[in-house]
Amino acid sequence: MEFVRDIADIRLTDEVEAGGKGANLGELTAARLPVPAAFVVLRSGYLDAMRRGGVAEDLAAEHKAALAAVGSDAELTHRCERLRELVGNAGMPKDLAKQIRRAYAALGTEDEPAVVAVRSSATGEDSASASFAGMNVTATNVRGADEVVEAVRACWPHCSARAPKPIAPNGNSTAHRPWPSSCR
Repeated sequence: MEFVRDIADIRLTDEVEAGGKGANLGELTAARLPVPAAFVVLRSGYLDAMRRGGVAEDLAAEHKAALAAVGSDAELTHRCERLRELVGNAGMPKDLAKQIRRAYAALGTEDEPAVVAVRSSATGEDSASASFAGMNVTATNVRGADEVVEAVRACWPHCSARAPKPIAPNGNSTAHRPWPSSCR
């Protein structure tokens, strides 16, 4: 299954899988504007990793509890810490890591590997109805395939732990929000 996609192959119609930033960067690339080469780890890759890591059902339940805890900072903090722990425990499936390594290799050469930024992004982060830009994790100056895989894996727990507070007031979600990651 495809869990990683080159930014040049992403369009606005892919926003659910690639996130708003990924979809918009894909459109800018298609318009031949100067966008650095990049790829996106799709939402389905994250969801598959959580399912295969055995935490998907617990994440959904914990996210629902976190949404119910909005208004109680102590309870919300506890729930967010639990979300971070669950996501961190899920790990990275080998086939997804392989796809990330392959996409990363295409950004550089064997003699000169690319130096990239790895950024987490909510699927609804940059849209007509929401903007949570800058709320998630970005790793800069990442070099090497293993380092990129680790940076993607490291982004996931931080995103999940920040999800409930911005989502709850808008009523946009009652289920755990998935998080694509982009590398450029």
